[in-house]
Amino acid sequence: MNALATLPPPESSLPIVPYPLENTSGKTQPTDTGNPLTSATPDFTLAQESQTNSSPWNTEEAQLFVQKMRKLNLEGQNPTRGKQHSVEAIEKQKAAAKGRYSLQWFIDRHGLQEGTKKYEERQTFLKNRNLKKDDKGRFITE
Repeated sequence: MNALATLPPPESSLPIVPYPLENTSGKTQPTDTGNPLTSATPDFTLAQESQTNSSPWNTEEAQLFVQKMRKLNLEGQNPTRGKQHSVEAIEKQKAAAKGRYSLQWFIDRHGLQEGTKKYEERQTFLKNRNLKKDDKGRFITE
């Protein structure tokens, strides 16, 4: 059982800050999240949930941040929308990825025996994949 579930909710003088449920983008928004607490009461807010779970989101600043990000994402104003990685950033990512999933990488992470075993399992998995190819042997993406 989760230790946090047994703790009583913290006493807080924070006001319940409801987040806007209206959708300005015209897209429908799912109402059932699968969480029995939030599904049973549609006005259940993140502030109430965070008070129940002793979450770090239990601050007014966090609630304002959640409202701001919800508004940005609902309206399609994501700050990274339409942007691409720079050539320098791509090269940096490629350099960081070199050697990843090599035998030495597995050994460094898991030790000699376990790392060797995991490396061989991955190699076997990769060899036995059934990837679709065309007549010329090129991979087909769906």
